[in-house]
Amino acid sequence: NEIPYEKSVLKYKQNNKYGLIDFQGKVIVKAEYEEISGLDYREGLLLVKKNGKYGVININGAKIIKEKYDSIESDAYFEDDQEYKKSGFIVGVNENDNFKYGYINYKGEQILECKYSQIERIKNVNKNEDVYLVAFDGEKAGFYINKNNVIKCDYEDIGYDENNNCLILQQNSKQGVSDLYGNIKIEIAYDNIYTSGKYINAQRDEQVDIYNYDTNKKIEIENVVALNQTESSKYSIAITAEEKYKVYDNEREKLKSNEYEYLEYLYGDYFIAANNQKYGIIDTDANKIIDFKYDYMKKIEGTKLVQAILEKRNITDIIYENNVILNMQDCEVYVNKNYVTIQSENDIKYIGSDGTLLKNTELFEAKLYSNKKDKKWGFVDINGNSIVENKYDFVTEFNEYGFAGIKKDGKWGVIDETGEVIVEPTYSIEFNNPKFVGKYYEYNKGYGDTYFISQNLE
Repeated sequence: NEIPYEKSVLKYKQNNKYGLIDFQGKVIVKAEYEEISGLDYREGLLLVKKNGKYGVININGAKIIKEKYDSIESDAYFEDDQEYKKSGFIVGVNENDNFKYGYINYKGEQILECKYSQIERIKNVNKNEDVYLVAFDGEKAGFYINKNNVIKCDYEDIGYDENNNCLILQQNSKQGVSDLYGNIKIEIAYDNIYTSGKYINAQRDEQVDIYNYDTNKKIEIENVVALNQTESSKYSIAITAEEKYKVYDNEREKLKSNEYEYLEYLYGDYFIAANNQKYGIIDTDANKIIDFKYDYMKKIEGTKLVQAILEKRNITDIIYENNVILNMQDCEVYVNKNYVTIQSENDIKYIGSDGTLLKNTELFEAKLYSNKKDKKWGFVDINGNSIVENKYDFVTEFNEYGFAGIKKDGKWGVIDETGEVIVEPTYSIEFNNPKFVGKYYEYNKGYGDTYFISQNLE
């Protein structure tokens, strides 16, 4: 269990050295290493230490990297179809307490020698066999494509912009833009550069120049200090020097006249907007589609649903295609893969991404399903037959382990799929959707550690 991800080998110790055996006890690698451990992100490869130096072997014992480095780590490069199989290695040697780093690709070929103070792989560049690296020689950064030094180590920093597939260069505290081959596209003369989609906002003193990287054209818009691309090719959001928001028509290359305290693109010709610290929905002709009455409003990611909150009564309205389809008091909203959950202390609703109210029987596969009747909760079977009496203040759905929570008078208990109560409602649990396994409930201590504990903290 000290070798993460590996499913086919075991580590064994003999004469204070480590080797590998298979599950039948056959020796794969003789005990010759001081250490053997899993290598993050690289299933099938193992980090080994011999004579005080690190190398990499595969689970068959073949050497991928010889044992001559003081540190080795994966660059965590990921492709959807290959996952981490093409991630390479940042290797380091310690020279008089001063680490120098190099790079080895996934095939085991040395790309950069160990002479750099820092190496970073650009992991989200266009996927192919090439490796794109930012390497620091002391305090200065350069750029490499495989072994080819495309940009010399003359820069204070080099960053990658995924949207435009370009580099942000910094030299003498000034910034500019180049393509991946070192051709300067925007001169290194700006105090700050940030990108939003195809737009590059370049600030110099109080002046902001806006460039369209696709066309390499400077966009002249009076009094605008930033232009942010939206999901629509038709519209962008402009921010004025007075920190007001306007709709920018990309096709006509002009600003809409109305300005707002805030804008967020929704879909089609619609935006969330704020005026006088109240939120509503407008179209691009500034028509009010939903009145400015909400204290907070945001799009629920991946859907056309909008969450709108009235703080005074703590009511959440769910809006779909400019109509309120659901409201609930004192609730929380959870985004799932194909639906959204809206849940309060004593109620729960499910909404599909198309705005359809969904039943629990449509979403889950279980023997029993939660059911609300006359403000009390119980359980029914798939045909709606009552199996557990409606006598609880709230319940959860049955989880993959076959248990559900039952709540009464502010306390939680546990029930199984046969309707048998495992624990009467006696647990004090702060959250509204606890997960049970028998008498144990899920408890997260933070830092990613999750436990199942009982009422006695067992």
